[in-house]
Amino acid sequence: MNKTLYHLVSWAFQDWIWGGDLLDADNLPEAGPAVMVSNHLGALGPIAVGASLPLEMYFWIHADMLDPRLAPDYLRRDFVEPQLHVPPP
Repeated sequence: MNKTLYHLVSWAFQDWIWGGDLLDADNLPEAGPAVMVSNHLGALGPIAVGASLPLEMYFWIHADMLDPRLAPDYLRRDFVEPQLHVPPP
C-alpha cells in the first residue's frame, strides 16, 4: 500500500469510526524504527491503535491466529474460556 493511501485510510478510520484521542504524541519518534506494544479489547483494537498513530505501522500477529487448523483452539484456550468464561463442550 502506498503511503498516501495508507494515511488516507488511517485518517478515515480515525475520524469516522474510531474517534479516539491520541495522548502524549510528542513521545512518539519522528523518524526511524520503533517497537510499540499495546493491549486491546476486541477485534478492532489493533486497527484503532494503528489509525490513531501518525506513523506507518506494520503489525505482528501470533502465527496460530493465522493458521485455520490452530486458530479455533487458540481462540478457545486464550479467549473464550478465560475471558468469556465459557467452558469447553
